[in-house]
Amino acid sequence: VLVLGADKWSQLLDASFYESELARDAAVATLPQLAVAPRHDCSMPPHCVVLDVDLPHVSSTAARADRRDLVAPEAVPYL
Repeated sequence: VLVLGADKWSQLLDASFYESELARDAAVATLPQLAVAPRHDCSMPPHCVVLDVDLPHVSSTAARADRRDLVAPEAVPYL
């Protein structure tokens, strides 16, 4: 299972990251089972597990900006 946030799912669907919409569709079709944590209304992939999470204070952007309290202790050495 690939777990990702709604923001990343939206990026994966953005055709500007691919040679064409057909290339995007082909790439998305190769993904494993998805579990998406929606933060806002967005189109969920078919057969996707929607994670019911309420963690508005958790942000990968903030974690990358050195909010170590948002990072698993095991991952801190890799920041």
